[in-house]
Amino acid sequence: MALIHNYYMTNGVNLNHSKSSRSNKTLWFIVGLLAFIVLAGIIAIAVFPIKQPSSLTTTNKNSALKIKPTINYLASLTNEDIEKLQESVKYPDLVKHYNLCNQLTEDQKQDCLDQVKVQQVYILGNPELCSELENKSDICFQNLAFQNQDLNLCNLIIALNSKNFCTDLLNYNLALDSNNLNLCDNIIDNNRKEDCLNGVINQQNDLSYCGSEYIINNNLYVQCQSIILSKQALLNNDQTLCEQIPLESMKQTCLKELQEVYW
Repeated sequence: MALIHNYYMTNGVNLNHSKSSRSNKTLWFIVGLLAFIVLAGIIAIAVFPIKQPSSLTTTNKNSALKIKPTINYLASLTNEDIEKLQESVKYPDLVKHYNLCNQLTEDQKQDCLDQVKVQQVYILGNPELCSELENKSDICFQNLAFQNQDLNLCNLIIALNSKNFCTDLLNYNLALDSNNLNLCDNIIDNNRKEDCLNGVINQQNDLSYCGSEYIINNNLYVQCQSIILSKQALLNNDQTLCEQIPLESMKQTCLKELQEVYW
């Protein structure tokens, strides 16, 4: 051993340095190997990403959809109906209304909850559900009749006054929308009928409209002229048009309104 040691020493070789060099090379080899393994793993994940089972993903999505505030739904609602309600933009307000009902006294609470049920039918737009509402069936049919502009739904209302109001209001809207005076004749209440006639006439801009068959046959010529002249006078701030109005009461109203404008 002494001879070997002397040989290395004689030839300028340091044994300790040689051992250290070999250790450093080994260490750098291990570090390089680990770095290669980590890099290979990153590339593998990027190229072949780990996928969750589709069934699990679907389940999570469904669970997220079902986590919604709940209310007392109508008894006959299907799961599809409930899902439609929950997806409606009106659902948060419905939940607020429901929570408010639960804060009321018992004598007020039931009526409030019945209104929540009416709102459910209104959102779903299904008239058949109105039959479930013993105390609110009429208002339920009326709301849907207005929503759908459907006179047939007015006929399902039990209370006569409510039924007449429903049909009158729908006929009024239909008359104005179609610019048709004849539809005003379907209105039962005389005051509402007169409002309908005046409303349709007020949509006109030409005095020649007052010579139409319906106007002449129903003795509405003077009234027609008075309405159209009043409208033109106010639109144009023209007092001379007010003075041409044949009905004295409407003439004075026209002049008074123009004076208020100038003041």
